Amino acid sequence: MYACVGKSLTGVTACQTIKKSCIILCINTASVKQWKEQFMLWTTARDEDVRMFTADNKEPLPPNDRAVIVLTTYSMISAQKR
Repeated sequence: MYACVGKSLTGVTACQTIKKSCIILCINTASVKQWKEQFMLWTTARDEDVRMFTADNKEPLPPNDRAVIVLTTYSMISAQKR
């Protein structure tokens, strides 16, 4: 059912193990959505703790006192002007 469970489960496990905020860079928006599904499937993380940041979906970050997982694309990171 899940084609890349090995890689994504390894990443999900790493994020859960360190219990700190993490950012995961994906190749496209579809991958961002798949990673969120994997976090919801394999962890007890709340929906509001796994944030998607794509061209179509820019979820706000929670206060700094909570760990959060940010899922975004390479293009979103490289396209941002600072």
